[in-house]
Amino acid sequence: MRVVAALLERGCEPAYEVLVARRRHPPAWAGWWEFPGGKVEVGETDERALARELVEELGVRIEVGAPLVTVFHDETERRIAISVYRALVSAGEPTAHEHDAIAWATPVALRQYKLLPADLVVLQAIADTTGIV
Repeated sequence: MRVVAALLERGCEPAYEVLVARRRHPPAWAGWWEFPGGKVEVGETDERALARELVEELGVRIEVGAPLVTVFHDETERRIAISVYRALVSAGEPTAHEHDAIAWATPVALRQYKLLPADLVVLQAIADTTGIV
């Protein structure tokens, strides 16, 4: 399965922040934080899927930027490829529609969040590309 996620960014060092969202479901992952996004539908490009998902999940329009990293995550019955793209909010204010909370956080602060295992790889990619963390 193909999944896309956004590294929504704002500000610059020392006020550089990214947006994370806390899952409310499925029960096994409720309360864990993730970078927002979702499944790529048949016939969609990654960029189109990411734009659609962020409207649905956060009520914002985004400018999709460069790819950051692709993470492979194995579940019991399938392998998921999560492609993460840098992005900026171009219209709207992020609001939690499908999550129970959202937060803007510095990469250093993200170390204190209970991030999904795949998103720990994204946190390392942030460190590798920005030198922050």
